[in-house]
Amino acid sequence: MLPGIPQIFEAKLLALAGRFTTDPYFINAIYTSAGEGLIAEHLHNCLKLYPELLLGSYPRIGTAEYRVKLTLESKDRDYLKRAFDYLLGLLPKDVVVKTE
Repeated sequence: MLPGIPQIFEAKLLALAGRFTTDPYFINAIYTSAGEGLIAEHLHNCLKLYPELLLGSYPRIGTAEYRVKLTLESKDRDYLKRAFDYLLGLLPKDVVVKTE
């Protein structure tokens, strides 16, 4: 339940909607069997070349599926693809479990 007259509330919501719109982010993921310490240099090198990239590193303990999930995000799809391909080229092939 929301307080007030529904028509007035709806008009206010529609007036505010533009404040909450933003360009979408595009995202890719790389899952590795290597720990962060073994791939940290590659992550730093990728960020040197692609400083606008949002790069996340998420270790996972207690599973054999993967050890670290890397997320790469950008509002520019082409920039993301170049950064993703670059990082994949830096990482040893035998540590990449899967990509998304």
